[in-house]
Parts: sequence; C-alpha cells; structure tokens
Amino acid sequence: MDEHIFEQLRRGIEYYQRIRNSYRREASRLRRVGGYKLSTKEYKGTLYYTVVWTKDGVTRRRYLGKAESYTLQQIQRKYYFNEAVKAIDGNLNAMQQCLERMRSIDPEAMLPGFPRAYRCGDRSVYGVDNNMTEDGKDWERRQPMEDFWDDGKIYRTNRGELVRSKTELVIANELASRGISNVYETVRFINGKRVRPDFVIYYHGKEYIWEHFGMMDDPDYFAENVEKLINYLNGGYYPNYNFITTFEQEGRELDSIFIGRIIDLWFGDDRRPGIAAA
Repeated sequence: MDEHIFEQLRRGIEYYQRIRNSYRREASRLRRVGGYKLSTKEYKGTLYYTVVWTKDGVTRRRYLGKAESYTLQQIQRKYYFNEAVKAIDGNLNAMQQCLERMRSIDPEAMLPGFPRAYRCGDRSVYGVDNNMTEDGKDWERRQPMEDFWDDGKIYRTNRGELVRSKTELVIANELASRGISNVYETVRFINGKRVRPDFVIYYHGKEYIWEHFGMMDDPDYFAENVEKLINYLNGGYYPNYNFITTFEQEGRELDSIFIGRIIDLWFGDDRRPGIAAA
C-alpha cells in the first residue's frame, strides 16, 4: 500500500550517498586551494577579492582584484563542495531517522500487531475508496465479470481482488490508492474479437485500457502479443490517447514508483490524457 513511499526514501538515501562520494572526490582534487579563504570589499557596486592563507604561522594575503580569475573560481568551487557535503550529511541523517521511525499502514504489516479480535481474513475490510466518484462506483458494478482461468490468480489486492502477477498487484493497488475506478479482466469486444484486458479504467467519463506484458523476452509470448497489440490499434485504442501499455522481461521488473509515475502522468490533475491527440 505505502511501499512506494519507503522505496522513495531508500532511493533518496542511495542517491545522496553516491553524490556525497562524488563531491568528496571533487573536493580532494582541489587540495591546492584547501587552506585559502576569501575576503571581499565592495566599491561602487563592484566586489574586490583578496585571498588569505596561513603559512609557517604567518597570515598572508594576495589581492585578486575584481576579475573572475581561475584561482578565485577554484576556491569558490572548493567551498561549495565542502558545504554541500555537510548539507548531504544532514539530509542523510534526517532521512535515515525518518525511515527508521515510519510505520507502514499496509494491513499485512499492521495486522500481526493487532489483538486477534481485530484481525479480519478479508483484507478488503481495511480498504478505502479514496473518494472514488459515485459515477465510477456505478461503472464498476455494471462491468461484465466471468470466471476466467482463476487458478492463476494468486495475488490479493488491497481491495480484496485476485490478480495474476506481482506487477498487476502493484498496478491495481496504485490505481485504487488514487481512487481511480478500474476492473480487472472484464470482457470487451474490440475489432470483433472478445478480449479480456488486464485493466479497464474509467476516468472522467472515459474508458482506458491498460495491458501489462510481462514476458517480452519469451519469443512465443512476444509473437502472440504483437497480434494482440495490432488488434487494439485496429479497434481504435491508441497509445497516449486511451491505451496504456507496460512491458517487462526477466531481470527488468517494474516497481511501484515507476507504476505510480505512469498513473500520475495519465490521470494526474495537471494532465488529461487524449487532449493533445484529440
């Protein structure tokens, strides 16, 4: 449910650790100006620089003038990297403390700590509709549903529905967390063919189809789904208008952050899919 938030924090920590190492290396390359400090005086709106350093216990000064000299820039560069490393250290400390103190609100994480009387086997009891519109709820109720290869549905979403893959689980949970109406494997007739899209989405009075292709490194699977894609295109479903596709292959799985970004790009308040293509 909220794993993407924890994952963003972990990625942020990893990012800052990489940047800190890079900045420290860059600062170490500027050893020649390591002991130098700058002072300035302003005259008629112009800054004049003096470099100050200590050698053998004696403070020395050299006037640099107002020009942006190479030495001046190297001292300024060194100062920036040193201060940036201090800021990164502070950010890392704050983020690590936040990660340690945060509690997941996913039912699977919380329920083991509940008194037995408050643990329900039906996880949908703990779900919310996140202000899904009455129009959207009514649309979901009207969708045709039939039993279809139920043996493969082993992952239960936060709404209590069963899906076939971990990535479809993420898609379903991310859609539900945003209050976006959707139905899994409902029936549609597209270009005269009966199909079961992974997700049919209803948003602002318009339907969208989301197909997730999870084994694109399998030649037979690839060939079969190329035909499926062609059928969608011939039936009036187009990328960036009403048709969302995601692809995976072994070792290159999609995570909740990536899926969430796709959903926000399509259904965020600052963009309405199809406007550019309409």
